[in-house]
Amino acid sequence: MANETADNESDETWILQDIIKQLPPKQQQFIDLHFMKGHKLTEIAENLGVGYSTVKLWKREVLATLKKQLGKE
Repeated sequence: MANETADNESDETWILQDIIKQLPPKQQQFIDLHFMKGHKLTEIAENLGVGYSTVKLWKREVLATLKKQLGKE
C-alpha cells in the first residue's frame, strides 16, 4: 500500500514537471519563487522587474493551465 502511494506521487510529480516545462520561462520562474520558495507576489514583481499586476496575471495563468492539464477544471 505504501509503495503504491509513493508510485502515484512519483507519477504525479513527473506529470507536473512536464506541464511546468511547457510554460514560458518567466512563469516557470514564478512557480519556483512563489510556490517552492514562498516569495510574496510583491517580492517577485520587484525581483523580476515587472509590475505587480503582471505577477498576478502569471499566477492566474499558471493555476488555470495546471488545472486544465491535470483535468481539474
